[in-house]
Amino acid sequence: MKKVSVAITAYNQAQYIGQAVESVLAQDYPNLEVVVSDNHSTDSIQGVMAAYSSDPRLKYFRNETNLGMIGNFRKALYEYSTGDYALHLDGDDYLIDPGYLRRAMELVDRHGLAMVFARS
Repeated sequence: MKKVSVAITAYNQAQYIGQAVESVLAQDYPNLEVVVSDNHSTDSIQGVMAAYSSDPRLKYFRNETNLGMIGNFRKALYEYSTGDYALHLDGDDYLIDPGYLRRAMELVDRHGLAMVFARS
C-alpha cells in the first residue's frame, strides 16, 4: 500500500491548525503521515501541536526562520515528507470527507494515475 504524505504548511494559524490536523487524522486511509511545517510562527501553534505529539502519524517541524510561503512549501514536500504521494493543505484548510484519501488512492491504483484532484 502506497504511503500518502499530507503536508500542512502554516504561519500564525494556531486557531485553525487543529481542525486541519484532525481532518487528516480522521481519514480512513491507513498508510498516511501528517507533516506540519510551521514557518517560524509567532503565535501559539507550538502549544496546539504539542497535543498531537503522541500520534506516530504526525510530524511537526518548526523552521528556524521564516522561509516565505514557497520556501516553506518546498521544505514540507521535499525535505519533511516521506510518502509515495502527497497532498498539500494550508494551515487553515481541512478535509471534509474522511474517505477522500482512500478513494483517491483507489483511483490511482485502478487507473495508473499520477494525480487526483477535486474541483470544489
